[in-house]
Amino acid sequence: MQPYFLPYLGYFQLFSAADVIVIYDDVQYTKQTWINRNRFFLNGSIKYISINIQKDARHKKINERNIAYKYFND
Repeated sequence: MQPYFLPYLGYFQLFSAADVIVIYDDVQYTKQTWINRNRFFLNGSIKYISINIQKDARHKKINERNIAYKYFND
């Protein structure tokens, strides 16, 4: 399975049915995907939640990325 930020319920159903679970964290990070964001429904509308990732070299993998903490300290 590819890593997603706050996986949906179906992931956990798959986990409970599997004998072995492998989550890839050494694959290339791609922008504008569900790796660092997710959406949910609140009061009938779609809301998004995301984690800001530090800008870095494009070739860096997911497990080499860092959270942009400067956004939390401003």
